[in-house]
Amino acid sequence: MSNLVTELHIIGEDNNIFDTDMEYIIPLYQRAYAWEDKQLVQLIEDISDVAEDDNYYIGSLIVSQQSGRYEVVDGQQRLTSLYLLLSCIGIKVKPTLTFACRDKSNYTLRNIEELILENRSKLDMDRIESGIQRGIRILSHELEKPDFDRDSFVKKLGKVIVYRIEVPENTDLNRYFEIMNTRGEQLEQHDILKATLMSYLRDDAERCMFDKIWGACSDMTGYVQMHFISKNNAVREAIFGSEWNGMPPKNWQKYKKAIQGTAQETTGQSIRDLIDRNFQVEDDEGYVDGDIRVRFESIIEFPYFLLHTLKVYVNLYGVVHEKKDSKIVDDLLDDKKLLDTFNRVVSYGLAGSEKIAGNKEEFARNFIVCLLRTRYLFDKYIVKREYANDSADGEWSLKSLYVSGQQSNKKPYYRNSKFTRSGEWASTNDRRTKANIMIQSALR
Repeated sequence: MSNLVTELHIIGEDNNIFDTDMEYIIPLYQRAYAWEDKQLVQLIEDISDVAEDDNYYIGSLIVSQQSGRYEVVDGQQRLTSLYLLLSCIGIKVKPTLTFACRDKSNYTLRNIEELILENRSKLDMDRIESGIQRGIRILSHELEKPDFDRDSFVKKLGKVIVYRIEVPENTDLNRYFEIMNTRGEQLEQHDILKATLMSYLRDDAERCMFDKIWGACSDMTGYVQMHFISKNNAVREAIFGSEWNGMPPKNWQKYKKAIQGTAQETTGQSIRDLIDRNFQVEDDEGYVDGDIRVRFESIIEFPYFLLHTLKVYVNLYGVVHEKKDSKIVDDLLDDKKLLDTFNRVVSYGLAGSEKIAGNKEEFARNFIVCLLRTRYLFDKYIVKREYANDSADGEWSLKSLYVSGQQSNKKPYYRNSKFTRSGEWASTNDRRTKANIMIQSALR
């Protein structure tokens, strides 16, 4: 993992996340503490659900080193909540969390023990920050419930991890915060997983290829073929064939030829094209017979698909845990344990007699190929929600992608996936397709 990314356990055997020589400071451009019942109760429930034999990733903390302190760029609400939680549960924390130019917030944090004990006589209540006080009340109420098991909760806290990610030096923090705040997105586990797997590849061109395949697979809407965009569909045809519906190759070198050869080709339009009155945006969502507009949505999200693909990978390569009596992948998939599950496979997995940890580069190559091939089969044989003719509700469908037209005029269309055996009538396939849709949709 990069030296800019640090894995922090909320509490360890002798310390906690706030036992540090570096101070965390919440800059003035951040809003005041604002978590309420919903977020704080969810935080406690998430930690209570942690399995004691697995690590649990609770999010990321984006920081910038400034004059010997960590300036918190993103994740301050979670960080402050963890500070309050540890204090409320009776775990001693160092005064390493402060707010820039917010005297009330700092006074409240410095006197948090008295506030928890409600020793109002020792406090200047006019200097208490109401948002932090409200958070303490909510947490204290949840922790004082009769069924709350403090010892079990503290043990599970030891399995909770936050990733501290330092932005590169000279980053424009105001601009960075503006972008993060506008997008409203936090770095997800699968983003960190992608960066980790790409770091195993030493060649920049291979990292670029990995990124293209990952990006196409991570968009779970539609069909994966349509997420490979290049001039004259060169990449799409190199990977899936001229009909756009062939199984992607196993050989990594074939992807090198397919992707690297067209990496520099632009797929955009010139300003002259854009201002032409006859210009139209190319539509890649596809059509069914009769030019009916369609859109397809997946039944699962990308983190779960990654875990399913990892199970496929483990089966294909015969991966087992180096400790023969331990499972390499859990039976029950949990997207909250995405990083922990992959780390277990990479750290302790044996493929035959070879340790995966001994050749992480090969693992990254093999996994990304497995990801694309699995996604291709997923699109073809697992139901999707199809929206046609402006339907708001949609319906279940089980279709494969095909192509019509020639050269640059090719257009995708969709037909029911084939389940016929050699020599059977097409009507048999229709019955099997309907049966598959019925069974799969019943499971939804």
